[in-house]
Amino acid sequence: MKIYLLILGIFFSLTLHADNMQEANLAYDNGNYKKAYELWLPYAEKREIRAMHNIGTMSLKGQGITANDYEAFKWYSMAAEAGLAESQYALGLLYKSGEGTNKDLSEAFRLFYKAAKQDVIEAQVELAIMYNDGYYFNEGFKLLKKAADQGSAKAQYKLTMSYCFGLGTDKNLKEALFWAEQTKDSGLFSQEIIDKLWKTCKL
Repeated sequence: MKIYLLILGIFFSLTLHADNMQEANLAYDNGNYKKAYELWLPYAEKREIRAMHNIGTMSLKGQGITANDYEAFKWYSMAAEAGLAESQYALGLLYKSGEGTNKDLSEAFRLFYKAAKQDVIEAQVELAIMYNDGYYFNEGFKLLKKAADQGSAKAQYKLTMSYCFGLGTDKNLKEALFWAEQTKDSGLFSQEIIDKLWKTCKL
C-alpha cells in the first residue's frame, strides 16, 4: 500500500510539473512574461535545467522582471554546468561581451566549442568567427559551411566572404555568388550590403 501511494504521489507530481511547464510555455508565447516567470522560477530554484535557462533568458531580456545581466549569468551558468547546450552558447556570449561577468574570450571559446559539438548552429558560427579572428581559417570555414548548410544567414554571409577571399578554402566566385544569393533570401542583410560585398569580391 505504501509503495502504491508513493508511486501515485510521484505520478501526480510529474503531471503537475508537466502542466506547469506547459502553462509557462504558453504564457511566454503569448507575451505574458510575468506569469511565465512566476511559473518557471520555482522549478529553476529546484535546478530544473530548462527552467533555469528560461529564467536566465528572461533576466537578460527583462521579460517579466527588470533586466539583470548578473542574474542571467547566474542562471545560464547553472544550466550550462548541467549540460544544456543552449545555455552553454548563451553563457559564451556573456563571456564574449563581458555582460554580467568579466570578459573572457578563452572561456567564451570553450563554451562555444561545447555547444557547437552539440549542434547549436549559432555556437558554430561564433566559434567559426573566433577561429577566423585567430587566423585558423580552415577550422572556421568548416564550421561556417556546416552552419550555412543548416540555414544560418550569418554563416552564409561569412561563407560568402570565405569564398570571395579564399579564407580556409580556394577562392571560388561561383560559390560566393551562390551563398550571397542565399543570404539575400534570408532578409537578414540589406541588398546594399550584399551588393557591396559582391563588388568587393569581384575586384
